[in-house]
Amino acid sequence: MLASPPFLWGCFRFTFWGKAAIMEPKKRKRKRENEMADVGIVFQKMLVLLLMMSVGFLAGKTGGRALRVLGSGDVLLLTGLYFAGFALLIVLARLYRLALHPAKEDGGVYELLMIFPNSAFIGIPVAAAIYGSTAVFGISLLNLPFYVALYCYGVSLIQGVPMGKVDLKQIFSPLMITSILGLALYLCNIRLPDLLAEPMQTIGQISTPGAMMLIGSTLADVPLKKAVCNWRMLLLAAGRLLLAPVAVHLVFSLFVKDEMLLGLVTLIAAMPSASFVSLLAAEYEKNEVLAAEGVFLTTILSVVTIPLMTMLLL
Repeated sequence: MLASPPFLWGCFRFTFWGKAAIMEPKKRKRKRENEMADVGIVFQKMLVLLLMMSVGFLAGKTGGRALRVLGSGDVLLLTGLYFAGFALLIVLARLYRLALHPAKEDGGVYELLMIFPNSAFIGIPVAAAIYGSTAVFGISLLNLPFYVALYCYGVSLIQGVPMGKVDLKQIFSPLMITSILGLALYLCNIRLPDLLAEPMQTIGQISTPGAMMLIGSTLADVPLKKAVCNWRMLLLAAGRLLLAPVAVHLVFSLFVKDEMLLGLVTLIAAMPSASFVSLLAAEYEKNEVLAAEGVFLTTILSVVTIPLMTMLLL
């Protein structure tokens, strides 16, 4: 006996709507996931645009400044100002450590994040936007005192040992040797042939994305909410990005009349924490996650603070 048409129609409606009721939550879930992915992509693109806009803002605000070539006297003065600023940051870092009362084993990491700025990977592009290629050379020369200070005072600080017990052989890393060779070539006015200069320039361009990817891989296992909710790290970021450049500018403006040199030192002080701090913490088996959190947080916030400090101080 054949089923009646109303019965068949009822079975069809039951099957269709039942299946739809089962599939609908899955579709909604998939739609939410796609929307979240779209939001993440949009946020990433907006952050890239904001970074490029910040560089354009800096260039626009300071585009009328006269550029000049750094002489040997300027190089010596800039190096001296760097060491003086380094001493000032050591004092600020120690005061911050006393005020924040971090765990004993983490105190060195907090001080390193406060003392050492990312003068190379971020400082050079920002300085180039304001002062041109002259600033690139000037800040590049500061790699020498930077790594001497890092491998002497920095290693002593993170290990918790006197500087006399630090193995000074670590200073002569490949980066330090190449920096010394570069300085010697400049002082002797020796120009490398294009066959050597072009490959070196191309290899040098890898440093910034390579360092950022390494920091990103370290942060992959770090709950970012923890970094944002760490009140000690937030206060340290405020000190690194706001207090440090203001203090350096106010102190040095009392006796430094050269606008460009004063601006370069202030810019260096306004940079986020150096990515090398995270690598150093990993090498000496300290709190690598805490160091990565500090580098991440100060780098993200510097997108806002660097243009702000440039507008107010330079």
